[in-house]
Amino acid sequence: MSKFTLLELTRRCDCFPYTRSEAEQRYGVLTPLVVDGQVVGLLLPDVVQALKDYCASLETPLETGRTAQAPLLFTDERVGFAGHVATSEERSALLTRILLHWRKQDRFSALRGWRNELYPAYLLPLEHPPADLKAPTAFVVERAGAVVLGMTTYGVHLNIYTRSGTEQGAMHARMWVARRSATKPTWPGYLDNAVAGGIPYGHSVRDAAIKECMEEASLPAEWAAKAKMVGAISYFTATDRGLAPEVQFVCDLELPDHITLMPNDGEVVIIDFMLRHGFIDADTEPGFLEIQQRLHRRLDLSNITPLH
Repeated sequence: MSKFTLLELTRRCDCFPYTRSEAEQRYGVLTPLVVDGQVVGLLLPDVVQALKDYCASLETPLETGRTAQAPLLFTDERVGFAGHVATSEERSALLTRILLHWRKQDRFSALRGWRNELYPAYLLPLEHPPADLKAPTAFVVERAGAVVLGMTTYGVHLNIYTRSGTEQGAMHARMWVARRSATKPTWPGYLDNAVAGGIPYGHSVRDAAIKECMEEASLPAEWAAKAKMVGAISYFTATDRGLAPEVQFVCDLELPDHITLMPNDGEVVIIDFMLRHGFIDADTEPGFLEIQQRLHRRLDLSNITPLH
């Protein structure tokens, strides 16, 4: 089995280029998906072509002799929505029809992992979903379609550990690590945090954490509620499934020895845990600063630049 340094692992996760010119050398022309002047997705060339094909399929004569008005507008710089697709609900309905059409065609492999779970694209330039869930959304779409549209998604990961003492002020701990199901549409069979999951539309970070604790670890809500929110990491992954800018909210949960986790239904979050608790430091870890930066990338789809 190949072994990677922590820096190499972080680069494999945050693998999307930091400049538009480098990104387009690798992936071709990237077209922003724009709503109300804000970039809410980043489209690969094959996705733009698929959108054009869908709109062309609608150009059939109506009884009045007119043709159907295209729901999307295309320029060299962007893809936007036509004036008659003006609300979040209308945009959501349109994109759902398009994604279902592509799924039937098997046009994008990501849509084979359809989950019947909705993810929001926020209109405001948020680094996190708001606790009151009142931020305006550009649209809400099937989770499997988020990577096709290149939209930022949000999740929550819990580092669950049992403290095994301290020595000279340093914490010693044992961490629970899960292995993902072999049938998962993403990263099947990989090691993962004991509890992790996406934050669906309508859920707060804590709601999602408590739900995932029961589903993935049979951990009751009274224990899950003890998890401490300790920050967030952000990175931009690109795979053969599409583009995935992601924000992961990170929680730490210390459990006593007698608690055993059981499922009820190789993640960089653990590197973040080791950084925060001093298992990794600048004196001994090559690439320490780059690891820190790649775990806190600014996800500005309109201007692909590093945070620092």
